[in-house]
Amino acid sequence: MVVLQGLLGARAPVVNENPEFTFIDLFAGIGGLRRGFDSIGGKCVFTSEWDKYSRATYKANFRGDDHDVTGDITKVVAEDIPPHDILLAGFPCQPFSIAGVSKKNSLGRAHGFADETQGTLFFDVARIIDHHRPKAFLLENVKTRSTTTKATRSKSSWIRCGTSWNTMSSPR
Repeated sequence: MVVLQGLLGARAPVVNENPEFTFIDLFAGIGGLRRGFDSIGGKCVFTSEWDKYSRATYKANFRGDDHDVTGDITKVVAEDIPPHDILLAGFPCQPFSIAGVSKKNSLGRAHGFADETQGTLFFDVARIIDHHRPKAFLLENVKTRSTTTKATRSKSSWIRCGTSWNTMSSPR
């Protein structure tokens, strides 16, 4: 236990005092998506994570933050989120992933956009993008999310307002 406490104390928090860009981290988990953006000169100015255990771990991982980790994004007014250059969203994939849909079907639960707890979070991201108009956004995807009718409609709306859309696949 002493060794682990020593390692925790030795971890230097990444704080970019003169950032090249700012970003927000939605559905942040424990901060995995954020790490890459910190490492290239970005500064996180807002974080949202619903799960209390993930929030506690996130806070431990990023002790140098000058902002707290907000909980439920559906309760956050877009105007209360600071201006930012990039929006990151690693939101829950269970309502859309093949495994998640299969499990929800076996339990008789709604999935996709019909899952009112997790399936509609996409629209909170759209609400924040619409208000802040960041220079870029990165949405973590699962195969079936980008092919749903509502996502395609939203994609078309974002393209009409001057935003380009590209789905990238990670190497296997």
